[in-house]
Amino acid sequence: MIKQALILAGGLGSRLGGLTKETPKPMLLVGGHPFIGYLIWNLKRQGFNKVIISIGYKAEKIISYINSELKHIKGIEYVQEHNPMGTGGALKLASSKLDPHFLVINGDSLFDINYMNLIKFSQKFPKALVSLALREVKDNSRYGKVLIDDEKIKGFSENKDVNNNNLINGGVYLINRKVLEFIPDGNFSLESDLFPKLVHQELIIGKKCGGYFIDIGIPLDYNRSQIELPKWQKLASR
Repeated sequence: MIKQALILAGGLGSRLGGLTKETPKPMLLVGGHPFIGYLIWNLKRQGFNKVIISIGYKAEKIISYINSELKHIKGIEYVQEHNPMGTGGALKLASSKLDPHFLVINGDSLFDINYMNLIKFSQKFPKALVSLALREVKDNSRYGKVLIDDEKIKGFSENKDVNNNNLINGGVYLINRKVLEFIPDGNFSLESDLFPKLVHQELIIGKKCGGYFIDIGIPLDYNRSQIELPKWQKLASR
């Protein structure tokens, strides 16, 4: 059973302006609590007992949070990049700690899916190295699109009008650690460097998922999260 998750929490959060000048994006308060706390709570309630947090920008803030507010929760550790390495570089940095299969989630978005369903889905495609949770959105003006055919991902497009397709990358990935063979040392992106390469080798699949979705990467959605996320957590706790 897959019980390990990696949270990518090292980004700069530049689109949030002054909000992230002194605070890393995953540590921004939502309803009085750091956003990353919601992610960890969601992982724990679904049975993930090993959580690695990949940190970079303002890393000391997240380390302090782990050592103080999360010290009672077992199975949480971190890996720290001292220079920007991108999402792929962050994954490579954590390689010595990774299980044969593990979940990866973005540290600035929450997609409330049943992770076990994504795991079961991936088992239908044993050759795939990455399984993406895809989200259908009404307005995807800030997102690129995922092109898919019969659950096999065929490409990614920044063209917002292509094929009237509103499927986006939901920021939740199930990964086989064999994918590390495709990731060089240094700065490397999962989204723009690795995933397109896997498309050509038919090693990446996608599952359309429902569920609450929020990305706090811009001020409008960060403000929206202040009301929505606490409500979501209260309902999800029932």
